[in-house]
Amino acid sequence: MSPDILGQDTIPSIDDLIHNERINLRYKTASRADYIRETNPDTMTCVFDNNTYTILSNGKIINDTSQDFVFLKNKDVIDNIYLYIYDNDYIIFFTETDFEDSFSYAKRINSKTKQIVWSNPIYAFNLGTPVIVDNNAYVSTLGFVGKLDLNSGKYIWRHEDLYDDGKFNAFENPIFLEKNYVIFPSPHYFTQETDYLLVNDNTGEAVILNTTN
Repeated sequence: MSPDILGQDTIPSIDDLIHNERINLRYKTASRADYIRETNPDTMTCVFDNNTYTILSNGKIINDTSQDFVFLKNKDVIDNIYLYIYDNDYIIFFTETDFEDSFSYAKRINSKTKQIVWSNPIYAFNLGTPVIVDNNAYVSTLGFVGKLDLNSGKYIWRHEDLYDDGKFNAFENPIFLEKNYVIFPSPHYFTQETDYLLVNDNTGEAVILNTTN
């Protein structure tokens, strides 16, 4: 695949891109927390690197083994949350809601000082599983994808306002291709078709694809 594929008049089909250019890039994912509805409906739990974490309704996140804890300092009710440990700090990706509106964020919390190192919005709801490659997180919500630097908390690139009548309602895990390209698959909300966003991982330049490309 040519490194300037996004500048070409004709882009290879999505099947060709996925089946011929896909690479087996090793990545990690943040762990999703689930509510313990049977015993405590206001408490969530997840497992990351063999450690179990409990997340209370007030935003307190507790390592059940060490009893170390931090506070998320959320304003509203946590609707969806993923946890990742990076350089011994907590990286939290979450959606909070006041039951009228929902908004997502990423935060890094220092495990020793308990202070928030950085915080950045991931915009809407439908938070996808954050995928971590080295010191970057690929994140998505409704109509939004971005590549977030976990050290600075800043976006390397991002694309927003992608939602269009059911298109890019939510995203599956990204697919990594040769020549530093990334594909974000997105099942259409109203149909059985899948739309795709192809991004140059170096420049952030992007083009929308579908199964007919």
